[in-house]
Amino acid sequence: MTLVFGVLGLLVGTALGWALRHRREARQRDGTRAQLLDLEVQRLQGRTAELDALLDVAGQESSRLHAELAASQGRGEALTAEAAGLLHERDTLEAALAEERSARAQEKAAHDAAAQAEAERAAVRAAELELAQARARDAEADVVAQRARLDARDATLTELQHKVASLESAAGGPAPEPDDLRMIEGVGRVLEAMLHEAGITTYHQVAELCADNAPDGRLEEFLGRIKREEWSAQARQLHRLKYSDAAEDNAPSSDAQDSDKVR
Repeated sequence: MTLVFGVLGLLVGTALGWALRHRREARQRDGTRAQLLDLEVQRLQGRTAELDALLDVAGQESSRLHAELAASQGRGEALTAEAAGLLHERDTLEAALAEERSARAQEKAAHDAAAQAEAERAAVRAAELELAQARARDAEADVVAQRARLDARDATLTELQHKVASLESAAGGPAPEPDDLRMIEGVGRVLEAMLHEAGITTYHQVAELCADNAPDGRLEEFLGRIKREEWSAQARQLHRLKYSDAAEDNAPSSDAQDSDKVR
């Protein structure tokens, strides 16, 4: 019995020792596990703090990005408005340029039309001038021919006057009637008196006046003036105007001349 109780006591002691040891080991394991859990909790808390800090940083960054986005949107709206203004200004400039081009085209067309009209007028004026020059040449030729006829008529008339004067002188008729020599431009009362003193009283005598037939050289000092003022041409013209009608009236008709020839 004692042995049995000794073995039972040994078994009970062993069991109790094992249980105590097991419990102690379990407590040690629980303590270690608790320490590990505390460490994990501390690690998780540190991680949570880090995440909170990261979240704060992310929030700040998000706020900054939102602010930059708002600023970018404002700048975008400003740029859009500026682009719209530039487009409007471009359209305005293009419209003004088109209007300026149209005005210049119209001005050029008007200038070309005016130049064409001026050229046509110049051509018409040139044609008119050429026609007027041709008419002037024809008129000048007519004048020359008329002068030639008048000169021939004057020569014939002068010859007739000479013949009449010769016949009157031969018949002892009266001297020719004096002409108004002051009708000659450049002849005044003094010169008329000097001409009368020299025996020159008619237009015909003045027309014949020259350096070769100046009477006794009394008019030599006036010969330059006589030539310069064309006294001879004036006297011839006055003589023709005064005596041509009378000579034509006194001249025999062609029928009378034919009758004389028949006789």
